[in-house]
Amino acid sequence: AFRHTLLQEVVYAELFTGERLRLHAGFARALEARATTASPAPVAELAYHWDAARDDRRALVAHVDSAMAAERVYAHAEAHSHYERAIELWDRLPHSEAEALVPGDRVALIQRAAEAASLAGEHARAIELGRTAILAVDPATDPVRAGLLNERLRWFLWEAGDQRAAAEAVRAALVLIPADPPSEPRARALAHLGGVLLFAGSF
Repeated sequence: AFRHTLLQEVVYAELFTGERLRLHAGFARALEARATTASPAPVAELAYHWDAARDDRRALVAHVDSAMAAERVYAHAEAHSHYERAIELWDRLPHSEAEALVPGDRVALIQRAAEAASLAGEHARAIELGRTAILAVDPATDPVRAGLLNERLRWFLWEAGDQRAAAEAVRAALVLIPADPPSEPRARALAHLGGVLLFAGSF
């Protein structure tokens, strides 16, 4: 423990890189060792220390856990920050290894980051992430998923105030999602197109 924060900062600044890595990793392990079912480890703190220890595998898991924990208490800006860092860490690892560590795939991670960004008011970033997710899915092999990603982009565009682009996105979704057989994804896209047209005054 340090009496003053400034003294702590001075000592930390004088550490060699290897010392910092070992201390952060040791602190993260100590947090995990103290965790119980009733008192789980503080995931945001774990994310910080595993990240600072440059342990990309553990940091990825901790950042995703932190993002989900933030979502549960409506801390959307914090969730967005953790998801963004998780995407960076994912890209440092072999994708098969990353997929084994956290639920879903890279597209799902990007989509969650986009949703958190939109809820945090970061509309331009939400749109950028939404389009990145769309480009990562081959519509020829998975038209329904590609369609649903377009339908979700509709929300980001609408929240950004671009009603015309929102309508175009949901229409693109309807081109991709087959009409036959009838399905929940197509019904959802049709309902959202109806909503866009309603608020645009096209009764």
